[in-house]
Amino acid sequence: MKQKSSYLNIRIADVFIGIVFLSVCLFTLISWTFNSDNGNIAVIYTNSGTYEYPLNKDALYRIRGYHGISVIEIKDKAIRFLDSPCKNKTCCKFGFISKNLSISVCVPNRITIKVNSTNKKNSIDTICR
Repeated sequence: MKQKSSYLNIRIADVFIGIVFLSVCLFTLISWTFNSDNGNIAVIYTNSGTYEYPLNKDALYRIRGYHGISVIEIKDKAIRFLDSPCKNKTCCKFGFISKNLSISVCVPNRITIKVNSTNKKNSIDTICR
C-alpha cells in the first residue's frame, strides 16, 4: 500500500491560510476606504499646552516647541509641518494629513499634530489597557 504524504496536507492547509489572510486584508482595506472620514479639527500638542484649530479655514500657525518655532500650515482641509527647527526636517517631508486619527510628529521639537473628527460615529469608543 502506498501512504499519503503529509506534504500534500500541509500544502492544502497553507493555501487555506493564505486565502483567509488575503480575505482579512481585503476586508480591512475596503472598510478603511469606505469608513475613513476626514477629520475637521486639528489638535496640536506641545509642552506648553494643547491647541485646537478648524481644518476648514486655511491658515499658517507658529507654534513654539522645545527647539524653537515650527510653522504649521492648514490648507484645503489638511494640515502639515511647513517648517521646523529640527535638523532632518522629517516632519516637513511627511506632508499633509487629513484623515480622522492621523498623526504627524516633530520629535526633536516635541510637537504632535492629530486630526480629529467631531462626528461621534468615527471616534474611538473605548481603549483597553
